[in-house]
Amino acid sequence: MARRVEKIRRKMKRAKIDALLITNKTNLRYLTNFTGSGAGIITQDSKFLLTDFRYFEQAGLQMDDWEVVRIEKSLVETAAKLLKRKQVGFESDSISFSKFQELKDKLKCRLIPVKGWVEGLRAVKSSSEKELLKAAAEITDDVFSYALGILKPGRKEREIAIELEYFIKKRKGADVSFEIIFLSGPRSSLPHGRPSSRTLKKGDIVLLDMGILWKGYRSDLTRTVCLGRMNREQRRIYKLVLEAQKEALRNIKSGIKASKLDSIARGMIEEAHFSLGHGLGHGVGLEVHEYPRIGLGSKDIIKEDMVVTIEPGIYIMGEFGIRIEDMVLVKRSGAELLTHSPRGIVELQENTRGTWCELKNGYDK
Repeated sequence: MARRVEKIRRKMKRAKIDALLITNKTNLRYLTNFTGSGAGIITQDSKFLLTDFRYFEQAGLQMDDWEVVRIEKSLVETAAKLLKRKQVGFESDSISFSKFQELKDKLKCRLIPVKGWVEGLRAVKSSSEKELLKAAAEITDDVFSYALGILKPGRKEREIAIELEYFIKKRKGADVSFEIIFLSGPRSSLPHGRPSSRTLKKGDIVLLDMGILWKGYRSDLTRTVCLGRMNREQRRIYKLVLEAQKEALRNIKSGIKASKLDSIARGMIEEAHFSLGHGLGHGVGLEVHEYPRIGLGSKDIIKEDMVVTIEPGIYIMGEFGIRIEDMVLVKRSGAELLTHSPRGIVELQENTRGTWCELKNGYDK
């Protein structure tokens, strides 16, 4: 934690900022290990954690090298007593206009907007962070294996999503990283649709997007399977999405532009006269969507020790959607897959015992 703060102090010095107000809750956790609500103030010689009665005792238990200050009336009034500085930086992405106006009125100093300072640090993972993300990814693979065992016609989307969430939460210390996306049949063309009361049918394409929250760190995985045999068009599109993902994975390395990586997969999809309606991927860590943004127009650079998703998809409105998403750890000259669920075509069929299981003759396991 101390090294992270020192990196921020170096940024402050270069920007000639006397103090920095941290209001983004995730950034605050990254710098302090504090999981409650509050704010942080960093100067060149001090570190203050501001929180109210509800989290005051908790703050004292979670951290020992920050001075904990109790908020009495309001955050801004408490901060004003500590921020008697000429130039104060604030996280512009996490402060509303009304809160900015209040800061401006109470602080009586020059406010300088700061964007992406802590998020940029968070993007490159430490050894301990990488281990937590690998653990989260491993649990996610276990959940996908479980999901394959409960998919069958006659069950409802919402019912299966709830069962998967319960399966995750039964594991000590685990939780869902975000609301599970479970879509079937024509609803699978909704990239971020919510589970409904629709009943699964034989022949349905099923799209499952889920993640695990493990000791503060998150995973993200998407797989697309079929209840029965895919038709020729579905199989063709699946293979195209998989090849686009593989090509992006072959090209990912430290130093490549995020926009270039996106264009590699996007170009393959567009050459086949389809479109990639969303970005190719994003960073994962304390939040499920972090720096870098891998998409059109992104200015981000992929760096060693980033953990990102690669998730091309094609969606045929009202018919079906195909998305394949994996988490990878960026290495100097390549990438390490953190999720290992089967990426080839997974088709399920009913066996002689009346249960649905995976066919073992899919495309490219």
